[in-house]
Amino acid sequence: MDIELIKKEISKNKIINKLIFFEELSSTQIYAKENSKNIKKGTIILANNQTRGIGTKDRKWYSKENENLTFTIVLKPNEKINKFEYLTIRLAEIIIHTINNFYNIRADIKVPNDIIINNRKVCGILTETEVKGENVENLFIGIGLNVNQKDFDIEIKNIATSLFKETNKMIDKEYILINLISKIDKLLKNN
Repeated sequence: MDIELIKKEISKNKIINKLIFFEELSSTQIYAKENSKNIKKGTIILANNQTRGIGTKDRKWYSKENENLTFTIVLKPNEKINKFEYLTIRLAEIIIHTINNFYNIRADIKVPNDIIINNRKVCGILTETEVKGENVENLFIGIGLNVNQKDFDIEIKNIATSLFKETNKMIDKEYILINLISKIDKLLKNN
């Protein structure tokens, strides 16, 4: 991955404009939560290889090394929790719009936090908060997007897909990441 290009492009954003990159990390979400005090707001934790990714209800998120996007956005909004009531659905809409427009693939939301193509999961969103009183102090948005994965473990091969499997073309991970982050940044700026 071209990390310098990603840093350069996201530095133009208003809210999400910093990056911490790991070649390998157990989980971007766990890292973000465990180190939130030392992470600046608007930072993306990105891993080229995530070895113990998590989904909702502590399910495992499977991802092949160098093939997918696994990242967590760290925000420190200090705003009322009800402001983020529909955030996961709005994030899913952004991802669907990006997939539909860039790759001409029909993707849909499996409420509340999965993106599916042809009844198979291509993306999961894990939104978690740390709340003090009624205010959200830390907001963690974890996204796992199957981009160029060609084959899947036996446990999920019948329920998972990737953009590569749907298009039979290698997808530029930097391009899709930069575009997704830019759109998420605009959503947060206008929220």
